[in-house]
Amino acid sequence: MAREIKSAKDTELIDSVERPSNYKERLVKLIPSEIIAAYVTIYGLVQAFNGGNKEKLLWIVIVILIIITPVYLIKVSKVTKKSQLLFSTIGFVIWVFATGSPAPKILEFPPESLASIVLIIQTLSIPLFYKG
Repeated sequence: MAREIKSAKDTELIDSVERPSNYKERLVKLIPSEIIAAYVTIYGLVQAFNGGNKEKLLWIVIVILIIITPVYLIKVSKVTKKSQLLFSTIGFVIWVFATGSPAPKILEFPPESLASIVLIIQTLSIPLFYKG
């Protein structure tokens, strides 16, 4: 299964038996799983460090991975649609805050709690509206 989402318009242009991506396929293709796995692994390693400024290091890692996400999707996964690259990058940012980040509390709620709510809504709704 290729990573780029195929819309009905895309499949009309292709002389093959390809069909548009369904909801489940769009859902999976919009999640940059390799980048999320890299962040979760790095986050765990940083938490094991003794001393140093863990928050600063994590912010540097987050910025680097935000930059890498669209580049990785273009170069490795052959995604060419700018909207898919944007939604996947935003998805990564939401995953970062849902799985653990150096962000301070917002409105007296931990960022992980708010981000988890946003993550659920984003994960379920984007494939409903974004068709490729």
